[in-house]
Amino acid sequence: LVGVILTVLFLWGCGRTSQIDKIISDAESIIMEHPDSAMEMLDKVERVLLKEGKQKAKFSLLYAMAMTKNYIDSQSDSLTSVALEYYRDNGTDREKALAYYYHGLTMYNASLEVEAIKFFLQAKMCAERTDDHYTKGLVYHVIAECYFLQHSRNEALEYHLKALEEYRQTENILNVSIAIRNVGMMYRY
Repeated sequence: LVGVILTVLFLWGCGRTSQIDKIISDAESIIMEHPDSAMEMLDKVERVLLKEGKQKAKFSLLYAMAMTKNYIDSQSDSLTSVALEYYRDNGTDREKALAYYYHGLTMYNASLEVEAIKFFLQAKMCAERTDDHYTKGLVYHVIAECYFLQHSRNEALEYHLKALEEYRQTENILNVSIAIRNVGMMYRY
């Protein structure tokens, strides 16, 4: 009897885990074009049911992305530190870059620019080992913003130009337009 109960509980737990994995996968597939819908999907996940490790890290990273893409600036590193702790030693270079980037963005939002730049530079190292032009563009853009805040105009211009080059390769008109505007603003100052 105890064996049957344990088997039923195990199968129920596996069903919940695969259900959560599906939600995470579905949210990841739409997050770039529909971040509001991705966030709605992720909000349906009962966080206490997330498995430690990859599942929890992926959820945390996607939720941080969804918040940012929905213009919700977080100053709490509770999500990003979970993702960073896992991806620091696991995952692809893209996942590592995004974990460092979003953790740095949290520091940046909390006005901890000196701490943030350390994470952005780590993100840069990881992103440069990928072919992901969008991620490189994100990282270069935020590094340029940090340099701009430090009144380092030449470095800011250099990184805005790098962001522009990466975004051009994505063919994303909005990001290219923003990058062109940013480069133009550097010549204005």
